[in-house]
Amino acid sequence: MTSMPSAARAVAEKIGEERIILHSPEVTLLSRDMGEPPELFERLLTGKRPEFAVQPRDVTELSTAVRILASEGVPITPRGLGSCGVGGAVPVAGGAVLDLSRLDQVFNVNEAGGTATVGGGVSFYFIQQALARSGRSLLARPTNAFGTIGGWASAGGMGLGSLAAGPITEQVEDVQVVLPGGDVVNLSRGENGFSDCFDTEGQLGIFSRLTLRLRPADEHSEVVGYVLPDLEQAQAAMAQVLASDPWPRTAMLAGNTRELEGLQDAEPGEALLLELLPGKQVGLGGAGRLPKELALRLWNRRFFPMDSPMGPVFLASEAILPVDEVAGFIKAARRLGKRYGVPLHAHSYAVSHGGETGVLVLLLFPSDPRQGWHHLMLTPLAAVLTSAAVRRGGKPYGVGIWNTPFVRQRFGEERLAYLQQRKEELDPRGLLNPGKFFQVGTEAKALPAVMNPGFYPTSLRMASVTTPMMMSRHDPSEKPSTVADRCVACGACVPVCPAMAATGTETVSARAKLTMMRRLDRDEAVGAEELLGAMRCLECGQCEEVCARSLPLVETWNELEQHVRAVIDGEGEPDRTIRAFTELVDDSRDQVMKVALS
Repeated sequence: MTSMPSAARAVAEKIGEERIILHSPEVTLLSRDMGEPPELFERLLTGKRPEFAVQPRDVTELSTAVRILASEGVPITPRGLGSCGVGGAVPVAGGAVLDLSRLDQVFNVNEAGGTATVGGGVSFYFIQQALARSGRSLLARPTNAFGTIGGWASAGGMGLGSLAAGPITEQVEDVQVVLPGGDVVNLSRGENGFSDCFDTEGQLGIFSRLTLRLRPADEHSEVVGYVLPDLEQAQAAMAQVLASDPWPRTAMLAGNTRELEGLQDAEPGEALLLELLPGKQVGLGGAGRLPKELALRLWNRRFFPMDSPMGPVFLASEAILPVDEVAGFIKAARRLGKRYGVPLHAHSYAVSHGGETGVLVLLLFPSDPRQGWHHLMLTPLAAVLTSAAVRRGGKPYGVGIWNTPFVRQRFGEERLAYLQQRKEELDPRGLLNPGKFFQVGTEAKALPAVMNPGFYPTSLRMASVTTPMMMSRHDPSEKPSTVADRCVACGACVPVCPAMAATGTETVSARAKLTMMRRLDRDEAVGAEELLGAMRCLECGQCEEVCARSLPLVETWNELEQHVRAVIDGEGEPDRTIRAFTELVDDSRDQVMKVALS
């Protein structure tokens, strides 16, 4: 342990050296989310890189790690799956990353009480697997079916099912939270402080356990689809849905049928999907019905909004708007997309909060990091779109780093003042998830200045005029040329990987290996140890089965292993790595089988 930073050594002495990650490629991997900002912005954004990561297995280890790190003044960045794109889990002040992926237990399913108690790092995929055996289901889920419950709750928790169920705060009975100083508190709904951590992205505390309300996993809810001729009529239909009683479980505008893969035979127009409560109907006069087969095909893709035929996508904007502003906003967004030379794809979900309704609009556009100048020039479009939503009475769904200038619109002055006061009380040194929307604090001074709410509107107006003039036109027909380039880094492959369950490292996951392959394609240096990680694979095919892009991953791993053998020769290292990995799998059979049989 002599090479460890002193803070890491102090944590290791209490919870075990095996809980400390010093391996540079793995720490780098745990320092990113699914976004891939241009190199210039990333340099401005990240300031100091973290020195190490900690991987606690339970609340005692988590509390111990946080207490020691806080006492030594070490910045702490909690991370779930890293499946968001606004920078909420990206370290910007160095210190340590808390990898919460091992807090993945489903502790209890109380069928009589209609609740389930789960760890903060468990994937929705495994929650649903456990609940299915008990005939229960969650009230709502995010559009990324493989994200973690703690990460979703920290971001505010709205998604599919949030129309009938409301946000995550209305779906949770009680929580266990580790505070910035390491203390553990248990809070029930209605208690003071219960809602503090739900939309503050890990800045006021870390969810270690949540008790969720459930519903029967009935098979009688009906999915129906409609096609509306244009956005205005689609908006009117959505308003009609929101005026109905009771609301459907889910109401979703999925996009134009001409742009949706597999729906080219459908009537042209905007597709509206409704998940109706058992025995309930919603009448939409004048709306054409989408054939049942096509409606179900579209519904089955609801957890993969990032699945774009255009290749890697950059999350453009995620905002909640009044229903009567949805059509105007999407049309304005598409016009902006044309100015920037990119098509914009919209997915919209009706949501409710305290009896009030709105529409969560997710806008995506294709961007290819290989095209450096074009990728850089597209970056302001995300903020321009969010600004357009705010002008129409909307607010950003997530804040993280990139939406910091809109934090007042996100929370309102009164709520923001309360949260800032709580931050000062609980974390006066700003150590827990620093540099996020309470204070953008990177070492580089340019980015905080540009993102200051007072200056930001001016900078956006300048960018919206000058950026389209400066960028070369992108050919939207150009497809990514390799399997690695087609990965959208959604993280679906990570929790289902038995090799990761055995090793405890995300570097063996499909997402990590594809990231490494992109670096190889760019002739970037990749060390022998990182290359050998590609040999730690069971070739079970589970990553391929859940891949949002349906990538041929097993075939790709075979090709990658051949490359590793060609590069690292003469010492027999690949075979030694495989033998050691096989022994590790045998010793970790319980963890491996938990994933393999899911």
